[in-house]
Amino acid sequence: MKLARVIFAVMAACPVWAQTTVVVSGRVTDGAGLPVEEAIISLTQGEDKQTRLTDAGGGFSFEEARPGTAQIEIAATGFLAFQKTNSDEASIQIAADHATHNFKLTAAGEISGRIIFDKETGGREVRGVIASLMREDYTDGIRHFVPAGRTDAGSRGSLTTIDEDGGFRFPGLEPGRYLVSAGPPGGTFVVGIVFNGDQIKQLNPTEGYVTMYYPGTTQFSDAMPITVAAGETRTLEFKIAKQRLFRVSGTIELLHSDGSEPGVGSVSVVSVDDGGGQRAYSGKATVPGTFTIESLPAGQYEVRSFAVPGATTDRGVSMWIIRTNFRFAVTDHDLEGLKVLPQAVTGPIGAAGKFRMANSSPLPKGLAVQFSYTSPGTESTKIPAADTGEFWVNGAPGEYSLLPVLPPGYAATDIRYGGTSYLNSLIPMTGTSEDNSMEIVVSDQPGRVTGTLVDGNQKPIPARIVLVPDPLPAGFDWRAIRAVSTDKDGAFMISGLPPGRYKAVALTGDDRKRDHDLALLEDKIWAADGIEVVTGGSVSIRLVP
Repeated sequence: MKLARVIFAVMAACPVWAQTTVVVSGRVTDGAGLPVEEAIISLTQGEDKQTRLTDAGGGFSFEEARPGTAQIEIAATGFLAFQKTNSDEASIQIAADHATHNFKLTAAGEISGRIIFDKETGGREVRGVIASLMREDYTDGIRHFVPAGRTDAGSRGSLTTIDEDGGFRFPGLEPGRYLVSAGPPGGTFVVGIVFNGDQIKQLNPTEGYVTMYYPGTTQFSDAMPITVAAGETRTLEFKIAKQRLFRVSGTIELLHSDGSEPGVGSVSVVSVDDGGGQRAYSGKATVPGTFTIESLPAGQYEVRSFAVPGATTDRGVSMWIIRTNFRFAVTDHDLEGLKVLPQAVTGPIGAAGKFRMANSSPLPKGLAVQFSYTSPGTESTKIPAADTGEFWVNGAPGEYSLLPVLPPGYAATDIRYGGTSYLNSLIPMTGTSEDNSMEIVVSDQPGRVTGTLVDGNQKPIPARIVLVPDPLPAGFDWRAIRAVSTDKDGAFMISGLPPGRYKAVALTGDDRKRDHDLALLEDKIWAADGIEVVTGGSVSIRLVP
């Protein structure tokens, strides 16, 4: 009996043991289908990680993989990291027999060039000047430029030093559109000193080096974007020269005065022509009292805030931050006599709002709104509504996104302010309307759109599915674009939709990263078929890439 039990145990274990290893092989190629030799490819399953180098034909083989899910990482000189550019394919499923998986790498682009300095420096480097790179981005629904991010060892992220000949280099770039600028770190100016060999020369304090954008302008709006394709190297040069700098001064008043002594603090100013790359400046201020900002180049500016010392504690001196939205322009002369008031004096808007159900159902818990400026990066924290659905929003006059925050299974079917509907639109809030009340209508019967995206061989296609209202409302808020990724089967679902007409488009390849790019979407949306979503209804569609 003992022998029989042992034999049975061994026989039962054999089939399981035989299936524990699988050969996973394939090829790594570039965009043209050519093999990538000596690419480092790693296969990770749990805590187990195997690494191989591809051969001359781009081939690789893992002999001891296990059936199931595995993560793939691929790195090769001159190519972007596979996991970054092909995140949808970085997780593979290994079958219980020999598995074949092929991968394609995207060649990295590069921008290089030379900064030409004016004659007074003798063509030599101006100490502290660097080149900067920004990438066009649409991820929050608004076109702006963000730091390009880390490239490879040839540069420090979006910044790189300029060599003694004015040369710079940004390697390791993914396909896209970029802006190149040159100037001191942080976009501030270089004033007063030029290093020319061993000579240190003091300049006129009304002159200095400021940030300049390719092809040679101090204005962000006049900068020329550089389009870089996969594997492409773009070469450019532009001049950086001394600019006339100006002095701005004026007075600061407070809304209320408690009779205390004026505090000596600072004034914060930003340029408003810079989109996603705003330059910041600061100056001395006495609040209430006077302020001075030295050495501003010509341009449009906004006084953002004043910092005034408050009470002294064991942790140091606290600072009171007084917000303002005062704007001014510097053209060709110094400015004096500006009068700046706190935001509370410049006419803040305020609106009482309320959620209500489209039917007689009770309001759900957890309702809130996200109050946002049109500029990127300035969204407020969530403003919760009371159990009765009431909330309050306030801020400076302007156009805003008001994003309802709803639990799953609900959709906003209307947003009304001042008697006008602004669903999916920016809300122009001025504080001058007789009716500043706001109402958000909520439905507990949202619609949804589902579908699949496959090629002619019924193979799933990784894509971003973009859904927009049809037609686009006046003042359309591009944050209202709905975008989702297809799953491993090519399926997708966009839920929480109010009833209405929509259009859907599929973005594949590198276009997937531009799901809020109006220039890219415009023609695709125009050519797409309309979709009608009814209350509580589900529409199934089939898209083509």
